[in-house]
Amino acid sequence: MSMRPRFRLEAPLAPEEVHARLQAKLGCPGCPCRADVVGRHVEVMIRQDLRHFWSPHLSLEIQPEGEGAVLLGLYGPSPNVWTMFLAAYAFLVLFALFSGTLGLVQLGLGQQAWGLALAALCLATCALPYAGSLMGQRLAAEQMELLRCFLGESLGLEHERPVSPICGEGPAPA
Repeated sequence: MSMRPRFRLEAPLAPEEVHARLQAKLGCPGCPCRADVVGRHVEVMIRQDLRHFWSPHLSLEIQPEGEGAVLLGLYGPSPNVWTMFLAAYAFLVLFALFSGTLGLVQLGLGQQAWGLALAALCLATCALPYAGSLMGQRLAAEQMELLRCFLGESLGLEHERPVSPICGEGPAPA
């Protein structure tokens, strides 16, 4: 399972029309999303009052293709959470490299190579951020569906309609 799922979506709309439809959907009363648009790049996120630590984030790159547009999408955690995951991995890998080097030097000097055991422990600990990402995906599943539904409704695409205000059904999300 990917920590940040990617997708490619072909739309029969011009890129300008895609932008216009996204903006129109954002203006609907009760829309749980907000977006930042910079040129062909759109960042869609859950509104601040509905957001929590695991809230997902959708990055879209809108590219013209023929008469329509191609949307290259990436679901993931907020940039702050993603940076935290990368920093955790970087720390663990660097500490494992330093510990492994220490262990090899200890081995070369005929000493007890506890540095190698520490390096192995660091590498095994790399499973923790991944397990955290899986837990976060489970906690963010409902809001991921809101983002998916927001995109589908904006572009007029057929999709399963969950009970959510963005799809015009059900109560507001908690």
